[in-house]
This record gives sequence, structure tokens and C-alpha cells, in this order.
Amino acid sequence: MEIKVDKNVPLPEPYSRCGRQGKYPWQQMSVGDSFAIRYVDKTTRDRFASAASYYAKRHGRKHTIRDIPSENGVRVLRVWRVA
Repeated sequence: MEIKVDKNVPLPEPYSRCGRQGKYPWQQMSVGDSFAIRYVDKTTRDRFASAASYYAKRHGRKHTIRDIPSENGVRVLRVWRVA
């Protein structure tokens, strides 16, 4: 049996890790873009901040996170891509 060599076959895009979509829209963000999430406790806030830091370091980006005052006592975090 002879194996045929194919030429000019484009390389497909790599799959995301574990074949799943990320929880946050880091990839779609340009400098100046932001999004907000609601959170209940400090643990959730810290996990979100950790996720932002991890993604930024792996992809050469910078983000900043701020607590945003809101009505109804709901805690809101907003993250901006700054670089």
C-alpha cells in the first residue's frame, strides 16, 4: 500500500482547550472594551480577578477590574482591557 502525499492542504485552526468555550469573553475584547459580572461574595470576586490575570499573562494583555456601585445592593465587577 502506498501513502499519497497531499499538497496545499490548509492547516485548521487549533481547538480550544478541552473543546469548550471560555466562560468570559476575553478573546473578543479590544483595548477599551469592558464587560460586567454580578458577584455574591469575596471568593467569587477573587476567582474572577484570578481568571483575568491568568488570561492576560498567557496572551500578553492587561486588564483592570473595578467594583461598580449599583442599585438594589447587587455587587458588580467591571473589567476593562487596557493593553
